[in-house]
Amino acid sequence: MPEDAGNVISRQEWDDKNAPEAWPLPSKWDPRRYHHVYRLLDCHLPRGGGRRLLEVGASPGRALVFFAEEFGHEVTGIDWSEPGYQLTLENMRLTGTQAEILCGDFFTYPFEEASFDVVFSMGFIEHFEDRGRVLRRMDELLKPGGVLVATWPSFLGVRGWMVRRFLPQVERRHFRFSAGEIANTLARMRYHVLFAGPLDGPALIDPWEENHWARRHARLRWLLGLPFKIFAKAGLGLNRMLGWTLESDLLSRSQSVFARKGSTAAERKVEA
Repeated sequence: MPEDAGNVISRQEWDDKNAPEAWPLPSKWDPRRYHHVYRLLDCHLPRGGGRRLLEVGASPGRALVFFAEEFGHEVTGIDWSEPGYQLTLENMRLTGTQAEILCGDFFTYPFEEASFDVVFSMGFIEHFEDRGRVLRRMDELLKPGGVLVATWPSFLGVRGWMVRRFLPQVERRHFRFSAGEIANTLARMRYHVLFAGPLDGPALIDPWEENHWARRHARLRWLLGLPFKIFAKAGLGLNRMLGWTLESDLLSRSQSVFARKGSTAAERKVEA
C-alpha cells in the first residue's frame, strides 16, 4: 500500500482532490505555464510511436494528453483514487486520447518489469517519506536506456517559509527536499542525471490559495491573490528571456530531476 512508503495523504484526501468539480474537462497540460519543464522534456525525452510512457498519479490525465499529442507516446496512467481514475477516463474520452488508464497501487500493481521508455510523475514523490522506495519502483518499470522524470512543488527558500507560515495544511501533505537529494539517489543507482534543480521561477506562494474565509468570497480572493499572480507571470517571463538564469531554491516554483537509466549491465550495477 502507498502508506508503506510513508504516504502522508489518506485515500479520502486523494478522492477529495479528484472531485469532478475541481477539474473542468476536457483538460490538457499547457506547456506555456511550465516553459522550463517543456524545454527539458523537448531536450531529453524520446519521440515517436512505439515508445511507452507511464505517468504515476495520473489524474486528471492532462499530461497523458500532452505526451500522446506532442511526443507520439503510447501512454499509460495509474492513479490510486477511484474518482481520479474515473476523471482520467472521462478526460481521455473527451480529448479522444488513446490511453491505458489503471486504478491501483503503483507499488504493487502487476506491471511487467522494464516495460516503459519513460516513467513520469508531477506532484507525486513529495508525498512520500521513503522517496528511495518510490525511485526503486520507478526503476523496476523503466527499460534500460529509459528516462525517469520526477517533478514536484518546491517548498524551499522563501516559498517554503510562506507555506509554513500561511498554509500549514499544505505543508502537512508534503515533504521538503531538494532535487540534489533525488539526483544523488539516482546516481547511486547508476543513472546518468540529465538535469537536477529548480524550475519555473521566480514565484511566490499565494497565501490566500487555501484560506477558507477567502475562498467563500471569490472576487475578494481573486483580488488578494492578484499581486502574487502578477509577480509569478512577470518573473517567469523575465527568467525565460534571460535563459533560465534566475532559477533558484529561494523562489522557483518547482524542483525536478531528469535521469537516464544505464543501457548495459555494467552501467546498471547499483552501488552497495
